[in-house]
Amino acid sequence: MNKFVLCLAHGVIAIAGLWVAAGATAAPFATTYGGVIAHSGLPFDAPDGAAFTLTLVLDNGGASAGSQSWSMADLRCGFWRWRVDAARRVAVALDLSGGIAQGAGVATTNAAGTLTGLFSAVHTNGAMAWADFDVAGLAAGSAIGWAADGAPQVFGVMAGGGGGSFDDGSGTPAGGVQMLPGRWSAPLPFTGACDASAVPPSPPVPPAPHTIPTLSGWAMVLLCAALGLMARRTLRQRA
Repeated sequence: MNKFVLCLAHGVIAIAGLWVAAGATAAPFATTYGGVIAHSGLPFDAPDGAAFTLTLVLDNGGASAGSQSWSMADLRCGFWRWRVDAARRVAVALDLSGGIAQGAGVATTNAAGTLTGLFSAVHTNGAMAWADFDVAGLAAGSAIGWAADGAPQVFGVMAGGGGGSFDDGSGTPAGGVQMLPGRWSAPLPFTGACDASAVPPSPPVPPAPHTIPTLSGWAMVLLCAALGLMARRTLRQRA
C-alpha cells in the first residue's frame, strides 16, 4: 500500500478515536411509561380517559444506554405528567435519590439500548416528604404518593383534609402500572434539573444528530507530516 495513503488512514483512525473518547461522557438516562387515567377519585384534577406519563431517570455512571444495568440505588428523579383540559396540565417532579425510591429488581438493556429487564416495583412507601417533590397544576399544599408496581391506585393526592387517587386503565388487569420492558421506552439521554425543583419538567427527547467535523485535503497532509515527524523522533530517542 502507498505509504502516503497508509499514513492518512492512520491519521483518520487516530482522530476518530479522539472524537469517540471526547463524546463518551457519563450521563443519566430516562425511560418513560404511558398510561391512561381510570377510576379517578380526582375528577377535577385527573379526569378519566386522560393520558399520563411516568418518567424515571437513571444514572449508574455509564456513558451509553447500551448493555447497562441500573439498580434501585441508581434512580435519581422522576416525573408524572398529564393534561387536565386544554388550559391546564399537571406536572410533578420527584427527587428519588438517597434511598427515597423503594422497590425491587433491576433495569437492563441490550447492546442496542433496548430495555430487556425492568424493576418489578418502584414506589415511595406512602406520602412523600414535602422537600422531595414539587407540583405544577395542582392546588397548593397538595401532598402526593405513588406506586409503579402493577397494583391499583398508582397516584394519589391528599389536600385540604380530602383527596383521592387514580388507576391505570391501560396497565395491569388490576389497574396498575405495567412493569414490563415492552411498555417502557428505550432509555434516552437526560439533561436538566433532576430533582424536585424541575417543575414543569421537560420530557426527554431523542438526541439530535451531530455534525462530524472533517479535515481538508491539505490539513490531512499536514497531519500526516506531523505524525511522521513524531514517529521519527520516537525512533531516534529509542536508538
